[in-house]
Amino acid sequence: MSGPFIFIATNRLKPGKLGDSMAFHMEVVAERAAAAYAETVEATTGIEVFGAPSDAVLEMLRRQAGAGVPLRVKPLHLGGFVRP
Repeated sequence: MSGPFIFIATNRLKPGKLGDSMAFHMEVVAERAAAAYAETVEATTGIEVFGAPSDAVLEMLRRQAGAGVPLRVKPLHLGGFVRP
């Protein structure tokens, strides 16, 4: 496959699970993700976060991406449609 590959997952969390969900997810998958990335990904070219992550999550993302990779946080939902 040539060209960029973009993956965005949007998840709905269970009630009361927002506070530690991303940090927990990253801790659980960190070792497997690192191994998979080493085999398949040449470089991370940017990270976008939609929502308001904790400082711990931001630090994990910065470490995972590496130096010089832009990390953009978009804390506010400003457009689009929401359908139940």
